[in-house]
Amino acid sequence: MLATGSALRARLSALGALEDDGLDLGSVALTIAHLDHLHADTSEYDDHLTRMSQSLTGHDGCSAKDLAHMLAATLTDVYGYQAPDMDEDESDLMDTIDTRRGCSETLGVLALEIMARAGWDAQALSFGPRFLVRITDEDGSRALLDPAGGWTLVEAYHMRSWLKAQAGMAAEMDFTHLQPLSNRGVLLRLQNGAKVRFLRSGHLEQALQTIEITLLFAPDTDALWREAGILHARLNHYADAVAALERFLSQCRDPSLRARTLQILTDLRQRLTYQ
Repeated sequence: MLATGSALRARLSALGALEDDGLDLGSVALTIAHLDHLHADTSEYDDHLTRMSQSLTGHDGCSAKDLAHMLAATLTDVYGYQAPDMDEDESDLMDTIDTRRGCSETLGVLALEIMARAGWDAQALSFGPRFLVRITDEDGSRALLDPAGGWTLVEAYHMRSWLKAQAGMAAEMDFTHLQPLSNRGVLLRLQNGAKVRFLRSGHLEQALQTIEITLLFAPDTDALWREAGILHARLNHYADAVAALERFLSQCRDPSLRARTLQILTDLRQRLTYQ
């Protein structure tokens, strides 16, 4: 039986109450993609991920750099995944598997999923300028990879350069940039990339839909409720905007942000009164 959009949304919503360990990265990413591909057979995509992971098995005792090279060879040489352009639009895991192209976040999610299935120790990093994947070997040595750079190895000077390009020459690396992202954090970053691309191209409805899908499995993400409210307001969905901003205020503890949001909310309530 084909999945319905409401059933898929209910499945994502049920994940909202789960701890991070209860989230299966590949399964959630495929469920999100399934919303745009209701007639697709997800088992075919899951089988593809399993076959890819089998290419990574049997390499016990290899160094982190050797594992990194094996991952890159599997993705590019064996399965034909291409390095994305920096402005690549695709963030849907199903389309990425179909076309063998995608944004760095989607390719990163795919890589993390097949490594997890193969039993490797790998994480995405909490590094703002670029989506990076880190592999740790049995001895604790690490290798850092850049999906946007064709799975090339990343050194500290690369990260410093990207950070300064984004945040200014005074920006410096600190321990937060090397912290691993949680599974929910990886999915949030995947969805944020899609949202940003929709906003840049002026597709507000699609950006709002992306936010609302994200809130199903990450309902405690305060900032997204505020973003949803503001986008609803820009689209003249005043009742929905009020509801989203009220939800934001029920969770937010930042006094200045609460004050600014209350001003927006007051204006929206007035508009509702005169409709």
